Amino acid sequence: MRAFEEVYLKLLNKVTYFAYQYLNDITRSKCVAHDVFLTLWENRSAIDPQGNLQSYILTITRNKCINILRHSQVESRHHSNESRGVQVFNLEALSDISSEVLLRNEVISQLGRVLKMMPEKTKEAFVMSRFNRKSYEEIAKIHGVTVKNVEYRIMQALKILRREFADYLPAILGLFVASLYSICRIVL
Repeated sequence: MRAFEEVYLKLLNKVTYFAYQYLNDITRSKCVAHDVFLTLWENRSAIDPQGNLQSYILTITRNKCINILRHSQVESRHHSNESRGVQVFNLEALSDISSEVLLRNEVISQLGRVLKMMPEKTKEAFVMSRFNRKSYEEIAKIHGVTVKNVEYRIMQALKILRREFADYLPAILGLFVASLYSICRIVL
């Protein structure tokens, strides 16, 4: 109960703001936020303690906003084309961008967990190579090992990453293909 209260107090404003970005109605956004935490409480036994709780909460918020916007679309069929266009835009933006942001946050979180589980020397070599853009020769000099040893460490790091990110590959490829499709539509 105490943990739930802490999460509620910590994330209530963030969830309300997130909902407001798409609903443009503070009252509805507050209702969505409270409904999100009610859903979280009702499903607390199914929550993965190792998972990213904030991403889970924002996903619930996103889905509730989508439902509200879809319902509003049905109601607005009798309203002007202008207001309907704004709602369609908000629905598309919420469906596309938020899922990308949530996936990116989840991938970054997973990367942090995977890096923590790597052997220290493997992690250092990988970070220096991929994030600090150091060559294998530079890394070898810093660590006082051979270039072959650095290559082996990088290979081990990539092997671990491939294994740990296997479940994320379809989603990442889907976002990549969607981005290419958007670019092609603009260019052509």
